[in-house]
Amino acid sequence: LKLKLQSKVKNVDPILFDKLVMLAQSRMKTLNDFYELVQPILEEPTIALDDKEKEIAKNISSRLSSLKEWNSEEILKVLKEAMEKEGVKMSVFYKIFTGKESGLPLPDMLEILGKKKTIERLGHHR
Repeated sequence: LKLKLQSKVKNVDPILFDKLVMLAQSRMKTLNDFYELVQPILEEPTIALDDKEKEIAKNISSRLSSLKEWNSEEILKVLKEAMEKEGVKMSVFYKIFTGKESGLPLPDMLEILGKKKTIERLGHHR
């Protein structure tokens, strides 16, 4: 199974690959789903946002930048607070980060993506 999954992605660090497999396995129906699920981590997605979504991206960027510990629990807290404040669903944050309305568990995905890349990605929405 691991070899079949590795054939879907090329030149990925083995430690990162193992994290991706662990994260994606609960969301995969078939092996073909793997690459689609992990693509937003491995490649910079093309994302088109409206003005409200750009404003949300800017607001969440400052909140995430101030996190001292970069882990899924802390990221989830920020996302939940922003959902309440902005009056939006999690699908809006998926769109902001991945260009899609669903995918891998977002806090875990952002933890793997890393703080620097996450903040850089948000900066592209200005």
